[in-house]
Amino acid sequence: MNRNDVYNERINIHPISKQEKIVSEIESFEAKLIDLESYLSNSNNEKEEILKKYLGISSLLF
Repeated sequence: MNRNDVYNERINIHPISKQEKIVSEIESFEAKLIDLESYLSNSNNEKEEILKKYLGISSLLF
């Protein structure tokens, strides 16, 4: 294979409307991921508070 072979290759891509739909779905998943990360962070903070309040210990020790 040489440079001319590569130049002559055709790459099929989706129409722009399909690409936009794909991007929209990815952005939706990213937003959900951010929400889940926030939820997990808050859950860890709540866990830490409960352990400190009732057991007087930190989960960082585990």
